[in-house]
Amino acid sequence: MSTKIEDLAEPFRSKARAFISDLKANTSNFKCMGSDGFIVLETLRSQDTQIAYFSRLLASHVPAKYRRQAVKFVKALYRRAGLYEIADSEAIKPVSWTMESRHLEGEAMDIWPTKMGKIWWAPKTWEGWARMAEIAARHGIEAGYTWSGDEQDPAHFQEARE
Repeated sequence: MSTKIEDLAEPFRSKARAFISDLKANTSNFKCMGSDGFIVLETLRSQDTQIAYFSRLLASHVPAKYRRQAVKFVKALYRRAGLYEIADSEAIKPVSWTMESRHLEGEAMDIWPTKMGKIWWAPKTWEGWARMAEIAARHGIEAGYTWSGDEQDPAHFQEARE
């Protein structure tokens, strides 16, 4: 798993740089919404990481009598992918709805707002997501904020498909 813009594929890499520059240029607008900046949390993703993330969706649908084993399975996949330790309760909360993530192609990134220089896990209702989506669209970037239902992913930005 990478956090580097350099690991993104062109032309998305150039669009991502321009988008981030535009976000920085709008810092004063975001300060009014509670954020003092942004952090790129993830860019290019390995297949092992995607499998670990996707396993949480599958574990969330396992019958109760198999839940303990499903949680162990998710945690094992996280260890195998070299990811961080997650709590049992997190192992059954989906974070990805696909095995075809654009992160695998270097055509997606996750960007989160910061508060006092640290990541801020802003809720889906944060007004800044809509503003970020507007800025992203100007750069040919699709924002996960615009997706509907459970699949809405406000921090996700990807190359727009034509």
